[in-house]
Amino acid sequence: MKSLIQVAFFAALLCFPVSAFAKAPGATCAKGPWIALSWGQDWSPEQRRAVLEHLRRGFEVYGVSVCERTARAKHPPLAEVRFAASNDDSVSLSVDVKDSVTQKRVGRDVDVRGYSKEAQALAVAIATEELVRASWVELELDSPRDHQAEEAHERRPAADIVHRVNQDTIGANEAGLRIDLRGAFEAYAAGQTHLGGDLTLRKNVANDVGLGLALGPRLALSESSRLGDVDARLLAGEAFLFLDIFHTAMLRLDWEVGLRGGWVRFESSPKAGKEVSQSAPLLIARTSVGLDLSLDPTWYLTLKAGTGYSLLGATATGRGRELTGVSGVELHGALGLGGRW
Repeated sequence: MKSLIQVAFFAALLCFPVSAFAKAPGATCAKGPWIALSWGQDWSPEQRRAVLEHLRRGFEVYGVSVCERTARAKHPPLAEVRFAASNDDSVSLSVDVKDSVTQKRVGRDVDVRGYSKEAQALAVAIATEELVRASWVELELDSPRDHQAEEAHERRPAADIVHRVNQDTIGANEAGLRIDLRGAFEAYAAGQTHLGGDLTLRKNVANDVGLGLALGPRLALSESSRLGDVDARLLAGEAFLFLDIFHTAMLRLDWEVGLRGGWVRFESSPKAGKEVSQSAPLLIARTSVGLDLSLDPTWYLTLKAGTGYSLLGATATGRGRELTGVSGVELHGALGLGGRW
């Protein structure tokens, strides 16, 4: 699991511009909603900078800035996070959140023994983000009997921002629907290479498990043979089960297992003899890994790569010979844009 988290983390570093981390602490929090950080005496500038950058990547996608408490700001912070001094014996860090939205104060000890300095900063940042989110979730879970408290929350200028964060935290992604439009390709051991696109629907049915459907056309790259060039067309659909391996506000890593089926039609322009025109059903078992990279609370980039094997393959033949086919081992990939609804 640690290796998967590291892969997702480094993917985020490659996909986000360096300028996202180069903002001055004071400038980003001069206007708009923000979260304040304060530190114990033995936190080095390098540790503070690392934690700050990790937290910014978690919250700035929502338009919430993260700055040190010394920053000048027009509005009071949504939350104040205090990092207590670390204990050299246990290397346990105390994180307190004084939340100005819910008017609650919560705390957590983060054990980072055995981690590198960089991994310690990431662990502390993740724990801090979870703690702030947990305190804000209370806004969505307030009892309906407490009308005065609800009205007070609604009057707060930060309520809309906090609600957007909570949508990712308590179930918008789990209960809602994700719709993707992807460009895709498949390459088969029997010779065919297909290009096309899919409309994909994904919905979580439990916290980390969901179901998905995909449908889309394919056109094959022409395959040359002694009987002429063979083309193929395919309309296929896929039903799959996915498991959320790891997800944050910015990244979601899924593992998918499914079946893809359709109807493929081969056609050729013969050099001599009779034209080849054949149709056949197709069924493929597939497994893949998918990565969603958030652009904002609604939109995200989606990537997918994996392999499969044909349970029911299709082959174009002519004069008793196999010309090309959609069978055997399959390699596939997809890239597109998705939205949460």
